[in-house]
Amino acid sequence: MDLIILHCQCKHKISVDNTEGNDLTVLDLKHAAANATNVPVESQKLIFKGKSLNDPSQLLQEVGLKNGSKVMLIGKKVDIEADVNFKKIKDIEKKTADFEKKQLEIQEEIQGIQKGFLPDDLVADALKRLQKRLAVCQEEFMRLLEQLDTLSIGENHMVIRSKRKATVQVIQGRLDFNDSLDKKIIDFSQP
Repeated sequence: MDLIILHCQCKHKISVDNTEGNDLTVLDLKHAAANATNVPVESQKLIFKGKSLNDPSQLLQEVGLKNGSKVMLIGKKVDIEADVNFKKIKDIEKKTADFEKKQLEIQEEIQGIQKGFLPDDLVADALKRLQKRLAVCQEEFMRLLEQLDTLSIGENHMVIRSKRKATVQVIQGRLDFNDSLDKKIIDFSQP
């Protein structure tokens, strides 16, 4: 069902549907409105023809809504920058970048050893130290993934959810890079 949500002097054209294919409810409308306006479901007050839509299980047809109907939304948008989880994710991104720099330094040292810039009698010890530094990076990335996993993000905070997902993907990429550096060290240290 296509509707128009009026919020803060803005009009948002939305399409309300559900995955079950059942009759559409006020809750389905609230979720669609949350995606369009960034106002959390629990903070919304919906008004249609002067009546509040308070019962989330009420069918939209029962209320009298049809394609093209206008619904007023009262509620405050989520301030993403002020959200505690968003701040935690930003902090994790910063820590990820710091450890990425350490990985790049390790990569440069490995390349220097491969090019013969280090005397042969020092190579074995240097490779062991590099492996220890890589292990620290690995542990830190795993710890950061655990921190992201413990965040409790509401279903309607799509921007924060997608930011967490993107951060997880970056960290997983860094872990893959860590594995490739470790493999280079192992390959180089074997005769």
